[in-house]
Amino acid sequence: MERLDRFLLVTHEVGTVPVHQVRGILERRSCGGMFIHHPLQYRRMASDVPSRAVGWGDVVVRAPLGVPLKVGSEAASYVKDFALTVLWVSRSRVIFDTMIAAGNLNALAGLALRRMGRVRHVIYYAIDFSDRRFNGAVLESTYRQVDEMVLRAADTTWHVSDAMRAARASRFPRAFAADCSRHIVVPIGVHARRMRAVAADIRDAGGRVVFLGNLLRHHGLEVVIEAVARLRTLHPSIHLDIYGDGPDRRSCEAIVTSLGLQSVVKFHGYVEDDERLECELGRGGVAVAMYSPFLATFTKYADPGKVKQYLGAGLPIVMTDVPPNAKSLSGGCALICGYSIDECASALHDLLVSPDRYRAMREAAFSEAARLEWGTLIINALGRRNFPQ
Repeated sequence: MERLDRFLLVTHEVGTVPVHQVRGILERRSCGGMFIHHPLQYRRMASDVPSRAVGWGDVVVRAPLGVPLKVGSEAASYVKDFALTVLWVSRSRVIFDTMIAAGNLNALAGLALRRMGRVRHVIYYAIDFSDRRFNGAVLESTYRQVDEMVLRAADTTWHVSDAMRAARASRFPRAFAADCSRHIVVPIGVHARRMRAVAADIRDAGGRVVFLGNLLRHHGLEVVIEAVARLRTLHPSIHLDIYGDGPDRRSCEAIVTSLGLQSVVKFHGYVEDDERLECELGRGGVAVAMYSPFLATFTKYADPGKVKQYLGAGLPIVMTDVPPNAKSLSGGCALICGYSIDECASALHDLLVSPDRYRAMREAAFSEAARLEWGTLIINALGRRNFPQ
């Protein structure tokens, strides 16, 4: 297999995020590279984690001098992250052929590195978008200016959904006017073949409901818990497995206690190991993605990774129509319902009482996931870079 050139990957995130998956693909196919991971200061799970960098292949990471790995305020942390990225790359003594930067601040660092001759091509990996990102006017204005700058200057932008690409084109028409072909849609992927191989031969839902993701208000876990409580009379074996963590875990645990569901609902916490998580999901059940249409401002433009994980495990999904791909999944591998306890409970009941429908939706989920294999998506996207020769 022909080896790809050297890659630089930079991201702000917690958990198993898209750039981590890209890293796994490129490590096996490239001569070398560096992965830089900055925490998101405003997320509780990440606030105490320092920035870090690792190299692979022939790339050696040398610690930067004079910049702390952790700072206090959110604004200061972004300045620190920019400086660390530039310093780590500069001290590596490597010229990277391609930088894949998740988030506009990291892409801005990429533009600086390209100007310095340390990076040849910059891909802006646009993983999220919202109508308003920050509450403060100054920070919001700065964020939008940076976003437009990198949209115009990056060699290629990967948008994770058509809805996101359209929203950014509407907000920043000048960035798209010169060459729309630089803006492509690269959806979130899944390790479909691997997940299908480990998925158990499940014939019906078996009363198992599965939630995966950050425990945030707009992800609707409280609605799911209440729905499970209502179904206990009709389905005594029903139980809910929750994989993830987040700022609203305590409030969700309080709801579980108040409803007397401690033996029914299990909080597994964040599962760091991908293959272990895939095995857990492969046990079968009905998955839930009850995003709030009022609070999920990012999700209506995004391509939620949890939905792709559900598909890879062959889990039929009960979900709201907030994510852009909800309608395309409806009927085949997902039941779309309103954001309410009654509608969620009704949809779960429909799948729990119909093994034939469950099996058909399970096969539809596997089929949908097969189109979204991570390796195929990323290598195809790299082949469409439109980089200058």
